[in-house]
Amino acid sequence: MCAGCGKNIEKPMHEFNNKLGNGGRIFFCSKKCADDGAGISYYAVRDSELPLIIERNREAASKINNKKYYENNKEKLLKKSTIFQKENREKHNEYNRRTKVNYRRKVLEHYGLKCECCGEEIYEFLTIDHINGGGNKHKKEIGKKVIYKWLIDNDFPEGYRTLCYNCNCSIGHYGYCPHQLLKN
Repeated sequence: MCAGCGKNIEKPMHEFNNKLGNGGRIFFCSKKCADDGAGISYYAVRDSELPLIIERNREAASKINNKKYYENNKEKLLKKSTIFQKENREKHNEYNRRTKVNYRRKVLEHYGLKCECCGEEIYEFLTIDHINGGGNKHKKEIGKKVIYKWLIDNDFPEGYRTLCYNCNCSIGHYGYCPHQLLKN
């Protein structure tokens, strides 16, 4: 397999370097792939750069191979995953809890660790608010996906802010927050 473009090659047309030793050899289908894939010309390789080049190409090849394997064995892997989840329910649930906590932490750190309405800073009380409303509609659109995961996947779009649960609920139910009335 070419380490530059990922194509399968019957016979290596170009060998990247003969001095790779224990790391094995890296093969490319052409000089262009060697230059593009390694990020440097194969004529300019210094021994100190070899470990970095080897690791970079291993990662690229591994991603390509993993994707192909998944595509070819999707049903088998999903079945195996389902069985694992059933047999290791507690472990699976703990992993999901940790993942959701990490998503929430990332999002709140991005949008701010303080309620924009009342200034509440206790982390457990904070949540994300749709600035222009429409939270229920949005929740139906994204389905089961947690809003925090959706925000991360969409590169933290504008139109969201951090509020405490009290302010968020009040704005959702009544259209205003009592803190806004007190400020006036």
